Amino acid sequence: MIVFPKHRTVSVIAGGLSILVGLAALVWPSITAEFLAFLVGLFLFSEAVFSFFTRDRRALFTWTAVAQGVVGLFVAVFLLLMPGAALRVLVMLIAVWIVVRAAVQLWTAIQLRDLAGVPLFVGLFGGVSLLVGILLLTRPEAGIIAFSWLIGIYAIVSGVIILLWGLRSSGDDGYQTERRVGPDA
Repeated sequence: MIVFPKHRTVSVIAGGLSILVGLAALVWPSITAEFLAFLVGLFLFSEAVFSFFTRDRRALFTWTAVAQGVVGLFVAVFLLLMPGAALRVLVMLIAVWIVVRAAVQLWTAIQLRDLAGVPLFVGLFGGVSLLVGILLLTRPEAGIIAFSWLIGIYAIVSGVIILLWGLRSSGDDGYQTERRVGPDA
């Protein structure tokens, strides 16, 4: 079920803001990605601190809980102090995973060379994966920019939909009853 805003004004403002955020992500992708990394770091930091201070003193407090909190704090501080570097590390880890996956796909294509058609598609997928992995390893900024563009495009499309919903709303006072859409509406 999808619930759209009740007020026409809220829909128009929310849609407009979403479009502006999307445009900002497309125009300034590096800044957008670093800001998102900073927000994630802030969330992780607050989660780790609150988990340490709000835990029940009688509850089990094992070394795994301590390790999880310490790692969470480390990642949070890394994201807060160096969001750009943290994003590069993340993209590099993803790139390594893609290259390893590509190697497995290419090896599988060689192993299945006797089957009609299968090795072609598996090998093609492995080749594309290898190219993307190498691109991300050599240019992690490309992955960061692509991520920001994806977020920007999503924000623009969803903003247009919300804006159009608000503009089609009826009523002299701009007020519309809540509309539920979906099978369980």
